[in-house]
This record gives sequence, C-alpha cells and structure tokens, in this order.
Amino acid sequence: MGVETFVREAELQQVDSYRESSLLKVNTAETRSLYNNGGWTEVPLALAFLKVICPSTRKAYFLRVDPDAENAKQALESTLTGYTRDWERDLVHET
Repeated sequence: MGVETFVREAELQQVDSYRESSLLKVNTAETRSLYNNGGWTEVPLALAFLKVICPSTRKAYFLRVDPDAENAKQALESTLTGYTRDWERDLVHET
C-alpha cells in the first residue's frame, strides 16, 4: 500500500506541516470523557501521525504522536523526549 493510499483510506487529514513533516489526524469511533466548564462531555478519540521523509532515501514514514499535539513542530519534538534542540538553527546548519 502506498503512502497516499494509506492517507486516503485511513481518512487522515493534514493539520499542519513543518519542513518536510506533516501532522495528520483522524477521529476514531471511540470517545473519551473530558471535564470542561463544570460538566463532562464526550469527545472523539483522535489518532495522530507525523509523516516524515528520510533525508537519505526520500521514503515516507509515519510516527504515531500525541493526538493533543497542536502543530507538526510540537509533534516532532514530542518524539524526542528529554532531548532539547533549537530546531530552526540546527536544521539549517545540517542541510
């Protein structure tokens, strides 16, 4: 199955992109309860993936990330817990 076929069949929606990475999300049929403004509400349980491109092979890979990630950069940083880096500076110097 190709990358675009997977994205289409899984009904993933692009939320954000950062460099060559794309944050993709989809709501599942399951729900979770959240307490908000003094009451409980049921919200869909989301899945989130970060589509990344290998710089040497140019192949696309999907990393499962926290569905609460708001943007692609935040999702990318969440894959490297405990590792701090100035992404803007370092990525420019590496390329």
